Amino acid sequence: MKIGEIAKLANTTIRTVRYYEEEGLLFPSGRTKGGFRFYNEDDLKKLKTIKMLKSMNMGVCEIGDLLNARRKYKIGGKAALIIHTKLHLKLNQVTETINKLNEVKRELEVSRQLIAECTECEKEIDVLQCNNCNFTDIRRGLSYLYAAFYI
Repeated sequence: MKIGEIAKLANTTIRTVRYYEEEGLLFPSGRTKGGFRFYNEDDLKKLKTIKMLKSMNMGVCEIGDLLNARRKYKIGGKAALIIHTKLHLKLNQVTETINKLNEVKRELEVSRQLIAECTECEKEIDVLQCNNCNFTDIRRGLSYLYAAFYI
């Protein structure tokens, strides 16, 4: 398949395919008689793998290290250990990000619920009025985001 075809099948752009080639992550399997790049199914799998690794916020160097470990180390166990270690580190980073996002999600949920209760308020908006509201005082300790609206 030509560059446009592989780009389309991988849901990316021709420019991205060329960029990965420039960075040494992807190479065409050959060239047509007309000099056009030619890719096979293995190249498509590799391109999809690169995209997946990029979606995990891996940089080009990190991806290159993973993809080239087998060639670089030549010994299966050494290459596997390098890949295993890098994937373990990435898994820890992803887990940390998920935990932080779950905290943000909980904060948003609590704040949204607390602020929803204020939608019934008939009082004129006034910082002092909200600061003196018993309801606001009770809720302030429950949510940082909620409290920020009343500072």
